[in-house]
Amino acid sequence: MLTSSDAFSVVTPRLSLLVKRAEYATGSRMLAYANVARAVGTSASWVRKVLGNQPVAEPSWRVVTNLINEYEAACARLEEDVAAEKARFLALSRESHAVVKAEDRPLGAAKSVRKTGARRASGMVPDMVDEGRR
Repeated sequence: MLTSSDAFSVVTPRLSLLVKRAEYATGSRMLAYANVARAVGTSASWVRKVLGNQPVAEPSWRVVTNLINEYEAACARLEEDVAAEKARFLALSRESHAVVKAEDRPLGAAKSVRKTGARRASGMVPDMVDEGRR
């Protein structure tokens, strides 16, 4: 048989994640509480009390079921977002390789930008250090 503590052990972490995601999307914790409560079918004060470990009525099966469904939907959206971002990254990676190949320059054929009279920075360091001793 499912006890009250078992119900809250299922509800609290999922509720916390949904509130964090809603807060990130809305920019307001209070609005996040309201949005999650509306999606789950309960009140914003109930959500706040559960997350604040305050005494609150045990959730109904309807609330628990709605919460689990919302959580699974949020996870599915997150996985879709990750897959889309990965595809975008791979497409950009292929494009950057195509740009390098399009230049048709062999390795080591890059033009030198350094002027003829310029010295390397590493050659200047001893000169700069010795200036203080003069």
